[in-house]
Amino acid sequence: MPSIPVDVLLEILEHVGRADLARLCLVNKICYSCAKDVLYREVHHPGERGIETLAQSIDLAKRVRSFRCENLYPGLATALQNMSSLRNLNLKFIRDASIMDGCTFKLDSFIGSFHDSESLRTFLRNQPSLTDLTLYTPVYSSWLSPLEGMCLPNLNRVTAFSCWQDVLISCTSVPRILTQRSH
Repeated sequence: MPSIPVDVLLEILEHVGRADLARLCLVNKICYSCAKDVLYREVHHPGERGIETLAQSIDLAKRVRSFRCENLYPGLATALQNMSSLRNLNLKFIRDASIMDGCTFKLDSFIGSFHDSESLRTFLRNQPSLTDLTLYTPVYSSWLSPLEGMCLPNLNRVTAFSCWQDVLISCTSVPRILTQRSH
């Protein structure tokens, strides 16, 4: 095969299915390098082996931009810590926010089902670029206190039970779009 410029190869790979991307990783070093960028950009429902791979390979995990997982697998916390370039995170059905302790990524969007905890609050305080937030878990405590002011200055959209709204509105600079979920 004659040499294909890398920028052309990258454009081609954007239109290749996941199974074929995995096969292209076996062709040669150039194809592997380019295909793994596309293959690992969006990881949805990775399963236990996928989580193990991301927990063990910082090189692959740092390529993930969008991640969705609905099960608390062993190694998930380590995999998340390795995803330094992550921008969109969906951890629906996972309740323990401590799995995000030590994560350094800065998200644009976040979907979660976490109960209010210090881990969740610390995580949200460290997400200044967050623009879209969805929280699926209702808060059953009447003592829920607001987050410290201005920790989410770019938040544009919140989808949450009404009990979260006072907590979240206090940490934005301007009233934003809020979507309520009923109990």
